[in-house]
Amino acid sequence: MTSTSNITVLIVEDNYAVRKLLSDCAGGTDCVVLQAGSVAEALSLIDQADILFLDWKLNDGNAGPVLAEWIARRRGCLHQC
Repeated sequence: MTSTSNITVLIVEDNYAVRKLLSDCAGGTDCVVLQAGSVAEALSLIDQADILFLDWKLNDGNAGPVLAEWIARRRGCLHQC
């Protein structure tokens, strides 16, 4: 079995109960789980994320900038990782 201990999951969800449920589920793996409740918070953690769980409509705006930033930063990894 492959280890997932070096994979980081970023859960971006403004509803605390949903974010906690997703975090608990992902936490049952060896993954590192990070949580963000806003676009601003997600952008501050985006460098650490290998996988995103992304709510599109957040209290401080839509998550388009989060996804765009994550894709832009991961693009370079396609050739280096």
